[in-house]
Amino acid sequence: MARIAEREQDYREAVSCWRQSLLILEKAGEDSPGISKHAGLAAYNLAMNQLRLQQVDRAEKYFKRAYQDNPELTKAWYHLGSILKNRGRLGQSRVFFEKFLTGTDLKDVMYAKTLFHLGDIALRQKRPVQAEKLLKACLAKLPRHKMAARLLGKTTTG
Repeated sequence: MARIAEREQDYREAVSCWRQSLLILEKAGEDSPGISKHAGLAAYNLAMNQLRLQQVDRAEKYFKRAYQDNPELTKAWYHLGSILKNRGRLGQSRVFFEKFLTGTDLKDVMYAKTLFHLGDIALRQKRPVQAEKLLKACLAKLPRHKMAARLLGKTTTG
């Protein structure tokens, strides 16, 4: 039901379905310890739909739940890093983006986007050499990333 709601862009219904799934998994998890990975996935999907509804505080809560229940869900780290970056919590954001990089395939597009975010954070934290390195790495993977190219021009060495 949740996937159908998502396909139809009925994100309120999708949130309701994922919340229901999470409750069922929590109850089942009391008797089955292996259930937490599934609960993590449900929490991740719940958070993604809350983001679509611009319910950022709730999304943050469930992204945290997702990576705690299922550490293999590295995309939860990425989204949590994005939320924290948008809130100006650069140090915390950086930690989550770096965690994401360690658990992600180098070929993944989100890997390159994470390099951009880390480069942006480095520039904001007045670390231009690190920013240049990260932004160049992003552009090597995504040559058309306009924001990375623009920020690279702001580094003192770029």
